[in-house]
Amino acid sequence: MNKADLLAKTKTELLKAAQRLGLRGVSTLNKEELADRIYEAQQRPKATARQPMGVSAVARKVADAVKRRAVRKRAAMLRLKKPQPPMLPPRSRQRRRAHAARKPQSQPNP
Repeated sequence: MNKADLLAKTKTELLKAAQRLGLRGVSTLNKEELADRIYEAQQRPKATARQPMGVSAVARKVADAVKRRAVRKRAAMLRLKKPQPPMLPPRSRQRRRAHAARKPQSQPNP
């Protein structure tokens, strides 16, 4: 749109166009200044024009952040846990105790 087309619109229509382009701080501008800002924003490459985020996009972004946090927390917990030695069956423990009791005690030197 050229500047003449923008100036033909009402200020309300220009404000809606500015919102679609992601312009901020334009509500206090007069109609001519607003048309200039919109025209400049339209001349910029599309990558630099900010697009307002929808509710679903925000919700998706928050959900992704929560997932990433949970994954990092779980990974940290797994790094901190030390592997425990396997428990011996009760019979093996009894044998070990019995074997330890059968060891001859060292005799004192005369």
